[in-house]
Amino acid sequence: TGLRLLLDGVSRSLGFGRMGGGGMLVLTVQGGEAEINDFRRFSFFFSEEDEEIPGFDYLMSEVGIEIAEEKWETMNELGGEGHLARSWHVAEFSILEGKDDIDSKVEFEGDLSLKAEFGEHWDGASDEYGRMVTTEYGIGDIMVLSHARAFRNAYIDRADHAKFVKLIGDWRGAKSIVFIYGPGTSFFNLLWQHAWQAIAAGLILLLFWLWMRVPRFGPLKEDENVFNGGYGKELTASARFLWRKKQLQFYLRPLRDRIEADNRDDPELLYQKLADQSGLTREEVIEAMTVSENKDPASFTQIVRRLQTILKS
Repeated sequence: TGLRLLLDGVSRSLGFGRMGGGGMLVLTVQGGEAEINDFRRFSFFFSEEDEEIPGFDYLMSEVGIEIAEEKWETMNELGGEGHLARSWHVAEFSILEGKDDIDSKVEFEGDLSLKAEFGEHWDGASDEYGRMVTTEYGIGDIMVLSHARAFRNAYIDRADHAKFVKLIGDWRGAKSIVFIYGPGTSFFNLLWQHAWQAIAAGLILLLFWLWMRVPRFGPLKEDENVFNGGYGKELTASARFLWRKKQLQFYLRPLRDRIEADNRDDPELLYQKLADQSGLTREEVIEAMTVSENKDPASFTQIVRRLQTILKS
């Protein structure tokens, strides 16, 4: 709807119409981005030509112009650097100006082809498709070109581009000519265009950091820095950990299991038997075999000693 209103508004404001010397709207499908630098060997602009643009697709459908792919014969006769060296092809136009036919050779890039359902194509490349088409819309005209190479400063002195641009500007005595190109590039393209040095340095730093931090894959190398330590330190550390966690059963269970394994009697009879053999009282044996609450270190040491006395007897 916005594009429809745009076209209608442009038509009314410019006075489109052939009877009164109206105007024409000119669009280019590719190559019209202002961010492209034709003089650099490597461009830092990421083209978005392959992305779908719903508004543009709607506009082409509204005016009855079909865009297709067709392989054109390419050449690089004039050489050059950067974008100037990209493959291109020539289209020949014969445009009537007054009573004279003016012939022009124009360079295009890409393989896009155009077909105007209610208009005409101008380069005579095929029976249906061309690289420049015009069609009527309302009381005005719309011209669509497959590529904007002829309008770019870097190519204005090639082929017949200067003459062709003048012909478009004076198109059949039109009072107003309006050129439209994309609203602008994306945020990430702007960052890359104006801050690519900082971004590239950051990426290099990130790669170096990853190279330093990420584990390498390969055969394991034996560690030659092996030190043997005393077992007492590890035992002491384990004991302190169990004492903080109040897990007394891990201290006492080994001794109690060995005593019970050698004496498989009824618990009541077992306690009296162990008391008679070890010289301890029955209450001391019961406490040593059953206590589970965390007591002070002195009491706990006494319990361990009683278990060792029972085990030895």
